[in-house]
Amino acid sequence: MSVSIHVLTSLKTALRAHVLAKPEVAALVGSAFHDMPQKTANPPYLAFGNAVLRDDSSQLSDAVSLDLEVIALAHERGTTRAMALAAAFEAALSEPIPPLEGHRLIALERPEARIQHDAEKNLVRASYRLRAYIEQL
Repeated sequence: MSVSIHVLTSLKTALRAHVLAKPEVAALVGSAFHDMPQKTANPPYLAFGNAVLRDDSSQLSDAVSLDLEVIALAHERGTTRAMALAAAFEAALSEPIPPLEGHRLIALERPEARIQHDAEKNLVRASYRLRAYIEQL
């Protein structure tokens, strides 16, 4: 099987809709969930970061493993707002994500999380690396 970028698009669309539908997230970012970190947008917001897709097919199914970074960015000296946004994001991921277009989400894991401070810009960045296993329908 060849890896198709449509898998990534489908997952991003479902994740964005699912996460922004949660009142806890919407209260913190409104509808600010960007395709990449923004230089001109004012935090707090969520953004997708880098992604890596790998063929994970077997004789029984066409599948892809996908690593996707999701970033929560907030202005502040401490980590309160970034941590609140990260907690709301985690809570949203604990619930089932809507079906993907043309694909089936087999599993979604959070194998890595980071908190980074940028003192010069007065920003706190919480980032997650998500790992999704997806079958083509």
